[in-house]
Amino acid sequence: MKTFRTVLLFAVLSLGVGYGIYSVNSETIVHHSKADELGEIAFMALPVFLLLLFLNGVARMLKRKSNKKPSEQ
Repeated sequence: MKTFRTVLLFAVLSLGVGYGIYSVNSETIVHHSKADELGEIAFMALPVFLLLLFLNGVARMLKRKSNKKPSEQ
């Protein structure tokens, strides 16, 4: 359950960052539909989501490695 909550949090943060990037760069001449806008936000949020998952995995790995007893190393 903790992992699911973490992934959901990362997804929401990624969509927030994607929306922020979209709103900064959305001054286009051509009008897009809502589906195009949502697709573009999701496309920009995907790399952020993957980066957060990777960093979380590295942090968990380092945490497990540092929590080992000296006799287990």
